[in-house]
Parts: sequence; structure tokens; C-alpha cells
Amino acid sequence: MFIKFSRRKLLFILPALAVLLAVWFISIYCIERGLTGRRQARFEETIPASIAGKVESVRLRTSDGQNLGAWYLEGRGDLPALVVAHGWGGCRSANLEYGLLFASEGYSVLLVTLRAHGDSSGEHVDFGYSARNDVVAAVEYLEQRRPARRIFIFGRSLGAAAVAFAAEALGNRAAGYVLESVYADLRTAVRNRTKAILPPLVEPLVYWTMILEAPAVDIDFDLTQPAKVLAQMPTDIPVLVLSGAKDLHTVPAEAAAVFDAVRSHGKLVSFPNAGHYDLLTSDPQRYRTILMDFLRKPAATCRANERNTYEDAISVQTGK
Repeated sequence: MFIKFSRRKLLFILPALAVLLAVWFISIYCIERGLTGRRQARFEETIPASIAGKVESVRLRTSDGQNLGAWYLEGRGDLPALVVAHGWGGCRSANLEYGLLFASEGYSVLLVTLRAHGDSSGEHVDFGYSARNDVVAAVEYLEQRRPARRIFIFGRSLGAAAVAFAAEALGNRAAGYVLESVYADLRTAVRNRTKAILPPLVEPLVYWTMILEAPAVDIDFDLTQPAKVLAQMPTDIPVLVLSGAKDLHTVPAEAAAVFDAVRSHGKLVSFPNAGHYDLLTSDPQRYRTILMDFLRKPAATCRANERNTYEDAISVQTGK
């Protein structure tokens, strides 16, 4: 059965549909612009008074001209140093708890504020891809500050993606990587987030519109794939992947995909009661033990053993 429209009705309906489509695409564009821009204007990051004497404020310059803020905590001369990178919308202040955790064990720590966050320069966020240069700059600083010492790199969420992308440029300069709540590829990450917050009938429309409009906000979905980059890294560098079993943003299957890319030299650990950002607070003692065990292992024995297979990773997540 066909519905017949008079010419007058069509003259009304077609412009109305055009307006609705325009509003739809503009709305999604604005959302994407919000996600790929600064959450707030640059602001001064002040060292808390309680640790003022223990933390040194430094500035880093990246290879592509960004100016980054960072805090340095001096540790023991015989222990490795760590770069610590925060998640989307955060800054080095948000990672201070992690810096103090590592520093309490004697490690030197560089907490870096990634581009387009905090007091660092930059206005565009491309979910860690360009921030790989920030991670490299942080490593270069530690290489000068702590010559001949091993350097581990720790990243959370967006920071973990930046760390993964930096692995290609760093090669064997890193002693190991800790990737917490890292997405495997941007398409999957976006789809998981739209499914988590939108009703079923609306979600596919929003997702595919975001994919269609991605070039307009300078996002390349095919390029932004941390797992693919990690698969090319040297296999003698250990990788620790940390995941929250209740994470709706970076779901356990994504952590498993990242682990699968490095399973010959990686380890996957899941925290049953954790979401995206609360792995440490969900089980502080277990978290600390896992991190310190990873950092303390000699380079020659820090590789994954035969039990670190993809199937074991899934069993860790499901508890089977």
C-alpha cells in the first residue's frame, strides 16, 4: 500500500526532513568536536603543599612543537624510572596517587600532562595518536636525567593508547609497558561507548554518523589502532595489560585483543570489581603487588611464561 502525498505536502515535508538532517549532522559534529577538543582552558597545575619539597616541576618540548607540563619525583639511583600518562580529560594531578605509589618504592617518576590537557599546549585530542610524541619526549627527558637506567612506561586509558602508539618510535628504549584500560581500536571503543549510553534504535545512527563525520574533526579511525601497533613491537619487551571486568568503556574483550597482540611477551590481569578508572581503588593491595612484581623482575625474566596465553587471559576475566 502506497501513501500518496500531494505536491503541497511534499513541499512541506522535504524541507522539514532536510532541516532535521542538518540538525542531526550538526549535533553529532558538535559532540565530536567536544570529544576531540580541550575539556577546559589551560590552567596552572600547582604542586600540592604536602609534597612540595619532593616534586620538581619541569617542562618538556615535543618533536612536533608542543610544550608540556610535568612533575618529576627523584628516586633511588639503582632503580628504574617511570613515565606516567593520564587518561582523557585528566592531567598529571590526576595521576599523583600513582606517582606517589611508585615513588614510595624508590622509583623515579615523571608525571606528564599530555597535549590539550592541563597546562600543556595543544587544542586537539586524537585519542592518543599525536600524544605518542609526548610519551617519547618524556622518555627522552628521563634518558638525560637518569642515564643508563631502565625506563618503564605506564599509561591509563587515553594515556595507555599514547604509550602504545609511542612503542613504535621507542623500539628497545623502553624496559616495559603497563597499559591500563586501553582500547584495542578506535572504532570498537566508540561503538562500546555509544552502546553503553544510547538506546538501541538511536545508537547505530549516532555511531555511523560519527564514523562518517570523523574526517571533519581530524580523526582517522583506520590509523588509531593501538593493538595493531603493539603487534609490531619487539617481543623481548614485557607488557602488562590491566583491565576492569566491569569496564563499560573499554570492555574486557578489548583488553583481551590488546593482550593477543603481545601474548608472547605480555600478561593480562583483570580486576573483577573494577570499572574504567578505579582499578587501583577496587583492590589496592593486589594492584600494588602486581605492579611491583612486574617492575622488579630482571629484564631477562620479565617475559611472559607459557601460561600467558589468550585462553588463560579469558579465564582470568571470567573467573573460570
